[in-house]
Amino acid sequence: MRKTFLPLSLFALSLILTFLSSPNFIFNNGISFFAWICYIPAVIALKKTSIKNVPLTGAVWGFLLFCFTCSWLYFYNFFAGLGVCFLMAVFYCLLFLIFKFIDIHFCKYSFLLNSIIFLLFEFIRTKGYLGFCYGQIVYSQWTVVPLVKTSRIYGVWGISFLIYMTNFTLAELIYTKKIQFSKIIFLICSFLIIILPGVFVSKKENKTSTLKVLMIQNNSDPWKNGIGQYTQEVEQLKELTLQGLSEYPDVQLVVWSESAVVVDVINHYKNKKNERRYTLAQSLFEFINQINVPVLSGNNYLDYNSAVLFLPKDVSGTDDFPVNYQVYNKNHLVPFSEDFPDLILLKPIKTKMEKSGNKFWKKGEDINLIELNSIKIGTPVCFEDTFSDITKKMAEKGADIFINVSNDYWSDSAACQYQHLSQAVFRSAETGLYTLRCTNSGQTCVIDGSGKVIQMMEPFKKGFLYCEVPVNSIK
Repeated sequence: MRKTFLPLSLFALSLILTFLSSPNFIFNNGISFFAWICYIPAVIALKKTSIKNVPLTGAVWGFLLFCFTCSWLYFYNFFAGLGVCFLMAVFYCLLFLIFKFIDIHFCKYSFLLNSIIFLLFEFIRTKGYLGFCYGQIVYSQWTVVPLVKTSRIYGVWGISFLIYMTNFTLAELIYTKKIQFSKIIFLICSFLIIILPGVFVSKKENKTSTLKVLMIQNNSDPWKNGIGQYTQEVEQLKELTLQGLSEYPDVQLVVWSESAVVVDVINHYKNKKNERRYTLAQSLFEFINQINVPVLSGNNYLDYNSAVLFLPKDVSGTDDFPVNYQVYNKNHLVPFSEDFPDLILLKPIKTKMEKSGNKFWKKGEDINLIELNSIKIGTPVCFEDTFSDITKKMAEKGADIFINVSNDYWSDSAACQYQHLSQAVFRSAETGLYTLRCTNSGQTCVIDGSGKVIQMMEPFKKGFLYCEVPVNSIK
């Protein structure tokens, strides 16, 4: 009985420490230090567990970890939450089995080999259609700016490797009860190689102008629908915008969150087939021309989930359309929620979801930038700022700044919003660019080029955030 109790207790302790290390429903910021020791109990327990029991142990551990870490997913879609937890159960089943195999056959180098295996596992699970970046150990360090800055050189993988190396090396030393200088020296050298260059990384501050931005957090329930509700939400956005402009009259850009304007106002204005939606579009465009300030909004556009920049224009002009606009269509859609695979076996589920009102979006094909005066803006939409490859492509195309529009209100969870934010800070650090996050309910904030949050609104409250950020010369 005692032989069974000890490993189970160690696995439970490891599970708790891993969960608490990242933003969670108990501690919004997470307890970053726990990440550096959270796997030690599990490693010691694995060494005491027979190989035939390892797969089930890994499956249970992975399932429970993501049940707690991503509990907010169940509020959004029960089957999505269950699917993620089962997927992680499979991953950790294989991961723990590989760990045990290496520990048996390559014991001398297991601390290094398993660090690489765990790192490879994290890389694989962020790729492809089912790519999911939440729960990566690296994001537990989002408030430790000196560490975050190293991602400019190594991406998120350098920090992840250090965390795993620290856990597995310390576990080995504790388990063997021996001081193994070679492993200690290797760990110290790894820290120096990865962390020291990050200390000297500087923000890209060779900017010549300041962009004055007003971000609106309207805290509106996305589950409510119907043209009456959509009209009410747009009126609320207008009201909050006017309040902000009265306090900050020199604003150069107003930003509204993802799905702030649910109606495809551009195309309803053009085809004039639906009177109420046309009226909403007309009212919105008149407002933008009235305030004479560009508005970047999360919008429905031709069945794409888009970021649309509306530019004021004289309504009495010769052009038939009252405003100028630029569009970025979301490229990486949320699987099984915004997008559903066209597989014969899954067709009944997709049909049922569509009948119950679930809307699936078209996938954007190109990563294009939106331009305001001479400023090139990368506009990752919500989920997209959890993926490095999206923002890196935007930076490579010449983005001067990122403006992310998000809506995590549906989660009813501060933990979800902080987990999302914890990933966004790394996108700034990786590229050296400022990120402005305009969200429905949180976390609306400003992140500088080193990955430090320098301004942030309180979540789940209506209001606005004014900021001035350095950019290239404004024409």
